[in-house]
Amino acid sequence: MAKLAGRTSAWGLDPHRLILILLVGDALAFLFRGEINDGVDCLAWILLMVLYGFESRGHVADPAFLKLIRALRVLIFLIIIAAEFSYLVEEAWLDGVYALEWWLVIALFEFEARFPLRVSRHLGWFRSFGMLILLSMLAVFMIWLARGDWFNALDAMLWSLAFVLIDLELMRELRTEN
Repeated sequence: MAKLAGRTSAWGLDPHRLILILLVGDALAFLFRGEINDGVDCLAWILLMVLYGFESRGHVADPAFLKLIRALRVLIFLIIIAAEFSYLVEEAWLDGVYALEWWLVIALFEFEARFPLRVSRHLGWFRSFGMLILLSMLAVFMIWLARGDWFNALDAMLWSLAFVLIDLELMRELRTEN
């Protein structure tokens, strides 16, 4: 994940690494609870976010390596689709809504990664779109809290924070490039 320049948490970690550690712990907790589908889904999303962060930092100068990263993303998309299809089978509508929100995040990240010049021309629109996604994610978080589903609420909070950190970094990088 992209590093916020010079910023560290109270534990000496940059916020992205801290969130990454918490998300891996979240995925492992799903797995230990016997929620294999949710654990695999979470791990796939983590890998996807790491790949976006890696590409957004400009560490992918070799076109062949860039193709490999993008092919890996397609494979990860397929794993996520399979995992999220089970939410429909299980009739877990709130999980389905949350999954849809994350597909919107991926559309945003994918556009930002592939078309940075276009994004830099319309930063206000992309910020507004990102804010709408975040607000809808917070609504799902609040519903899980109201239901007393603390684990899914914590999961949603961690992922929403990861989204904010990654998107803020992508937007800052776009501003500094122009």
